[in-house]
Amino acid sequence: MANFLTDVREILAREIKLITSDVDAATQEKLIDKIVFSIHDKYAGASIYLTKSIEAVDTRNMRICKKFNGRNLREIAREYDLCDQQIRTIIKKKRKATQLNLF
Repeated sequence: MANFLTDVREILAREIKLITSDVDAATQEKLIDKIVFSIHDKYAGASIYLTKSIEAVDTRNMRICKKFNGRNLREIAREYDLCDQQIRTIIKKKRKATQLNLF
């Protein structure tokens, strides 16, 4: 988590300094620290998963569904670094969405 917070702090520092150029550096640093500590307090000890993007996940899921032939679930799970259940869920959701679109 420490590396994550370091990265978050760097991103915040860059963005806050861009949008608050009229604010003195000490105040900017206090704001950055307050946000980082708030994130730490809220999420300390939690596992956080951030998707790459909705578009990337949808594209990945479409590829998974196209590759799935009913017998290659584990192979696809290994290829995409997902568990078998995640692959089943992706396929089930895509099938359900396709069925709804047909009627």
